Amino acid sequence: MRRNYLRWTPSPSRGSQQRRVETSTRLIEQPSALPLVSVVVPVHNVERYLLDAVRSVQRQTYQDLQIILVDDGSTDSSGDICDEIAAADERVMVIHQPNGGLSHARNVGMSAATGEFVAFADSDDLVHPTAYERMLSTLVVSGSEFATGNVRRFNSTRNWQAWNQHDSHRRRRLRTNLAEHPELVYDTVAWNKLFRRTFIDRIDLTFPVGRLYEDMAPMSRAYVLAESVDVLPQPVYSWRERDEGGSITQRRNELPNMQAKLEAIAEMHQILQADRDTSLNDHLFLKLFHGDLWVFAREVGDADEAYCDLFTEVVRTYWERTSERVRNKIHDGHRLFFSSTVAFGAATAADIYAWFLASGTERLTDVRSGELVLSSANYPSRLPPLSRPSRTLISGSQVKHKLTAMRWRGNVLEIEGWAYVPYTVDAGQQTLEISALNVADGTRVELPHSRRTDHSVDVLAKDAMRTYADSAFTAVLDLDDPHVADAMSSGRWVLVATVVAGEVKRSTELVEQDRNGTLRTVAAHEVGAGLVVDPLVEPRQPVTLVLRRPKVRATRVQLSHRRLTVDLSSTLKSPLVAAWLDHPHPVERSEATLTHRITRGYRLRVDVPPPTTRGNLVRSLKVRTASGRVLPVDLPEHLATTQDDVTMSVLRTRRGMVAVSDERSSATIEELDIVSATRVRLSGTTPGQRLQLAVHRAENQPTAWKDLEVDGAHFSTVVDLGFTDWYGRRRPLPAGRYSLTLRDADTKEPWTLRTALPIVETYPIQRDDFDAHLTVKATTTGRLSLILDAPVPEPDRSVYSRRQSRIAFGEDAQVEPEEAVFFYVDLGSNACDSALAIHRELLRRDTHLTLYWGVDDHSVQVPPGGVPIVKHSTQWYEKLAAARFLVNNYGGIDGYAPRDHQRYLQTWHGTPYKYVGRSQVEHQRMSAEEAAVRRAEGAHWHAMISPSPYFTDLVPREFSYDGPVLETGYPRNDALVDTTLDERLRLRDQLGIPQDKKVLLYAPTFRDLNREGWTASLFTGLDLSALTRHLGDDWVVLLRGHSFNARHDLSDRSTARVIDVTHHHDINHLYLSADALLTDYSSAMFDFCLTGRPILYFVPDFAQYVRARGVYFDLEPIAPGPWCSTQPQLFAA
Repeated sequence: MRRNYLRWTPSPSRGSQQRRVETSTRLIEQPSALPLVSVVVPVHNVERYLLDAVRSVQRQTYQDLQIILVDDGSTDSSGDICDEIAAADERVMVIHQPNGGLSHARNVGMSAATGEFVAFADSDDLVHPTAYERMLSTLVVSGSEFATGNVRRFNSTRNWQAWNQHDSHRRRRLRTNLAEHPELVYDTVAWNKLFRRTFIDRIDLTFPVGRLYEDMAPMSRAYVLAESVDVLPQPVYSWRERDEGGSITQRRNELPNMQAKLEAIAEMHQILQADRDTSLNDHLFLKLFHGDLWVFAREVGDADEAYCDLFTEVVRTYWERTSERVRNKIHDGHRLFFSSTVAFGAATAADIYAWFLASGTERLTDVRSGELVLSSANYPSRLPPLSRPSRTLISGSQVKHKLTAMRWRGNVLEIEGWAYVPYTVDAGQQTLEISALNVADGTRVELPHSRRTDHSVDVLAKDAMRTYADSAFTAVLDLDDPHVADAMSSGRWVLVATVVAGEVKRSTELVEQDRNGTLRTVAAHEVGAGLVVDPLVEPRQPVTLVLRRPKVRATRVQLSHRRLTVDLSSTLKSPLVAAWLDHPHPVERSEATLTHRITRGYRLRVDVPPPTTRGNLVRSLKVRTASGRVLPVDLPEHLATTQDDVTMSVLRTRRGMVAVSDERSSATIEELDIVSATRVRLSGTTPGQRLQLAVHRAENQPTAWKDLEVDGAHFSTVVDLGFTDWYGRRRPLPAGRYSLTLRDADTKEPWTLRTALPIVETYPIQRDDFDAHLTVKATTTGRLSLILDAPVPEPDRSVYSRRQSRIAFGEDAQVEPEEAVFFYVDLGSNACDSALAIHRELLRRDTHLTLYWGVDDHSVQVPPGGVPIVKHSTQWYEKLAAARFLVNNYGGIDGYAPRDHQRYLQTWHGTPYKYVGRSQVEHQRMSAEEAAVRRAEGAHWHAMISPSPYFTDLVPREFSYDGPVLETGYPRNDALVDTTLDERLRLRDQLGIPQDKKVLLYAPTFRDLNREGWTASLFTGLDLSALTRHLGDDWVVLLRGHSFNARHDLSDRSTARVIDVTHHHDINHLYLSADALLTDYSSAMFDFCLTGRPILYFVPDFAQYVRARGVYFDLEPIAPGPWCSTQPQLFAA
């Protein structure tokens, strides 16, 4: 046995010793003083993120690095942090220089780099642990000039696929180029790449000094001049979106920022269009309108005249140069916006696009010559008429579809899914054909199918005017049918859906998949006479059936003590001369001893080496013929898989091939028992280490770990999706997607939590209880996912069913009045504020009114005596229509229609310093539709509570309300003056605050720049670690985000001296527990004044905040506490 793989052997010291790099093709001797990979990290005022960024480079699985930190004139502590890092790691060098900008810093770092390969990283981002090992491995094998990996974006609460690399990095490609893969024009950033130094020198790669978007032109040149590049679909880099804003890419609302981007775009087009390749130009213009210009289009509604004029001029220039073929590939809404910009200017286009979005769930259409066009029936008369091409729906009239299951029953392949043409007629009036299409010759075989009803389709469709529940189907491919077997005896066949909806006929290859259940497990199947049907189900690729006859097959497999023995048969004329186990990452080959046996074919033996890197490794078995052909080895279904121990086994891949799995860092769920919608019992196998499990929202990082119960090679645990609320009652966690994350209890290294295939095949698993609905399924990456929903029946969850309910319980419906109050607070996400005080007073007075609380789900802590009513349930519309009294604190109530028997009280939720109502609409240039919605809300109220004459004066103008204003003060604030010291101490105890600690309540408001609808990420401009260090051990900080932040995510940012109370139901508890308040522009300042305790202000983004939101008066001169714009000022206050 000869082990032949890429191995890096770091030398024990950095003196004159040699480092050996061994590969399957050559041996390279290099002085160890020349690090193989140099990583250039420009640094400027990033003290908050710098350490994490550099650590992500230091902790790479490939360790032979030169890390160059270029301190570009930082004025914070970044330079000192760089020096401290360098003092502890001899691989790090620091260059301090006056501020010259990002490009200059990169160029200086490149000049200092001594490695054979060079990478870049920004000092507020993160490099994935295996990034350089992955890219270096491919470059050594391929010989390409550079490698580029996929990118994820992230902020404090979630991460997502970066749009730039969405199309360019769909699959692995070695030795490719722009001509073969023009989608690479999307990938114009520097930090997800690893370059050969010889290539950098050959093309004289530098970054333009004094420019924003400095990557675009150099990376375009690199792609044009490279003979070949390697593309990796695996993420290698995480690009941070700062929650506090401030990065270049987050200042798109500034005119100089757009001007800089337009200059970069123009230069990039000049570089890339030199090739004059039609396909390349198409992708270049698609990138322009999908991304480069669209990110600025979203700012037009709030922009000034100069911004809009420049944007309009640029769009007109590029739109004229864009072919109709490319225009028709642009999303309908974006195409409508850009064509309207050309016709009417950007400002008017923004209004037209706002109408398009607002009408999304109730979109009306007409059919003209087989084309679907937007109807003018609900188009506002105040907007200019649209041309026919602008109104035509192209992307919106294609077949919407998804495959949901695929399973073998004998030689019959069952295929389940749904398909329909949207915005036409109900699915029950559409006809459907499912067929298999031969890729080579166009032969089509129609598959018999039956129709089903699936209400989840309506939930996904988001169409209030039509139902598509009857679009579900089950199709069958019966290979026992001789007609089908004759027609489909070989080749590649894609699945196609053809739908006729009235005059509209559309066809599509089936690409979209719900990668759960059998779609994750369906494997190659032998249907007889040596014919194998291999279903290829890959993300974002057409589902394809490959019919083939195996050339090399295993007839016997044995695995014992890491020795693999396989007997082979071959139908090839050329003899087999070599065999090995390999894996694309890391590049590793374990050569096998191959013997030829005259009567029985071949036998191979290979000693399988342990993995050279941590984690799990699957090696595939390959053979080579004397003619040089390389093939995998088929493993027949009847051959049982072999297991050596709990970590190692021979398995049959989904394509039916032999592979060896080394799962050194994984546990497998063998049994899954849903005890209730909030309790799931798991058990399975593990190598036996001490392991910890965390349950967390999928978009959040795990924080709360618990030990798994491990007994030898088995583990068990109960996943609890519930909690005990403030009132002592058990409740489900808020609705959302929850993940399970596993790690080693000692090393904290991540582990993989796998699910056995027999369980996966049963996905999705569902459980309905009175307080929650649970769905167990898999994520797109195969991880176990637990989805909690409110207990609303599936037929009632869609916008279509909601519209039907609104009609049934509308203004003209006959409803029996009920002596009840319907409370609705924070859009249903809480049961608090003045409504809670009113609730308690009504109980104290024994009014005998039924007290309903409209809630998102049963996680909302409804107080004793209250009855929760889940939003959008049938009961929701019934009680909303029947209750005599309604109490709300902001926003509209879905399904509300004014009735003579009802009285509607608006309590509002705080004294406004920032603009609200009409002033906010005008300042932020909201659409006419949004303005109309806000005016309509005020027209429904019968009374409004005011905390002061100041607020009373604002009411008529801001809320278009001229009814009674009750200037009584907020009912909730009575507790701030009535609560005793003993009650305050009891509250502190319940919040987990030691009695000997002083308490600082930090309550920042949300930022409109971080807002998405009625949610916003938490402002993170204050370094809480620095704050707690400054305060010392005597203080505890209560962190309280706005209700918009609470709805955004469930992150728990608690630390040793920070208690995250963003999701605590009653802010009065926090006011009463605090010794001082630290805030910014929040209305909390007005309420807290009633306590008589100190208030401090931290306002580092004051000018930006005022520009974005607008405020009623100059607060700084009259602020009742220190006004601090920097952390040093705050700490000195």
